[in-house]
Amino acid sequence: MDTPDFDTGAKGDYQNREMAERALRAADVLVYIFTNANYNNRDDTDFIERMLTAVGMRNCFLVYRVDPDFTDAEIREHAGTVVRHLYGDGAGDHVLGVFRALEDNRVASGQKPMIIDAMDGHAAGLLDALTEMNPRQVRGQLHRSNFSAVVAQADTF
Repeated sequence: MDTPDFDTGAKGDYQNREMAERALRAADVLVYIFTNANYNNRDDTDFIERMLTAVGMRNCFLVYRVDPDFTDAEIREHAGTVVRHLYGDGAGDHVLGVFRALEDNRVASGQKPMIIDAMDGHAAGLLDALTEMNPRQVRGQLHRSNFSAVVAQADTF
């Protein structure tokens, strides 16, 4: 499911955050599309981080919508910044893949579909990676993660 733009607004007053939060909390896996303009925006990544890690750990795919001139090294560097903001040092296996989508005004105007390319030796595209996931396994992993987080929080009391 697609969320409304949750970064519309400024300084803590964001118009679509509540609606986006409900959609994200219902998701088992997140596909986070970011751009050069917002990859290092802490308001955005802090919001997504809360959705992924508040209780338990949700996995995600990262899609960097980027200018064609960006190198793979620049994409990896910026994606690394996003990963650190989302998961801290414990990202581990929670990022299931990093992909690039080239900026194209024809995509924005609805004249052309977004083309998402795999990075770092991932043979499967994003759609293939999502299709290959076992929903029961994903949901089970999320429930186990949630349960462990609740038990850990209860131990602190």
